[in-house]
Amino acid sequence: MYTLIEVKKSDASLSKNFGVFNKFFPGAKKVQLVHEIKQEKTFPSGVEVRSLGKWLAHW
Repeated sequence: MYTLIEVKKSDASLSKNFGVFNKFFPGAKKVQLVHEIKQEKTFPSGVEVRSLGKWLAHW
């Protein structure tokens, strides 16, 4: 299983890049990591927007 990861400093809006790469990696987990985030969320498309610090601390 693949995981597609995009990292941003403060923009928690859904990245359009996942749509581009989804055709090359169908079924891959998609995670957008944001350093300065107010609230984590999961979009209906399955893209997860998570806190960079919390996510890295987990690994």
